[in-house]
Amino acid sequence: MRAGRRLRGLRALKVKWNPERKLYEPVLLEEHVLKEIVTRLWLQAKIRVVRINCAVGGKVRPNEPGIPDLLGYIPADIVNVPVPKDDTPITTFRAYRAALPLFIEVKRPGGARRPAQIRFIEEAKSAGCAAFFAESWTDVMRELHPFGIALSA
Repeated sequence: MRAGRRLRGLRALKVKWNPERKLYEPVLLEEHVLKEIVTRLWLQAKIRVVRINCAVGGKVRPNEPGIPDLLGYIPADIVNVPVPKDDTPITTFRAYRAALPLFIEVKRPGGARRPAQIRFIEEAKSAGCAAFFAESWTDVMRELHPFGIALSA
């Protein structure tokens, strides 16, 4: 297969020679990791995320520097929100229970993180959102586990 040929909406995997193992190994691109994350989140947890991009001058770019690749939410019936330990009545607490915003910045394995992306993820985390970098499905499983979302490999 020629390099650059489209395969089911994705570019064909590039290969790289590994001298230690004496064979060619596939090189994962960001779009491959992104597709896996979107598909598995929906199939395993019914968490829908979308990719936000806009075309500028024929090139696809995010709307603003630092905006993550995937935006979505974790429905309130899935997320495990801790019950307050003070005197707040449970009925009042549950009335304000809402979905949790989800921001995922997808990187190919070993991909560089830009300062604007790091800043956005840190701001979103400090505001109480689920926000993180993901280089693989394993990263997504690890980051969503504290919210009570059990995902499998």
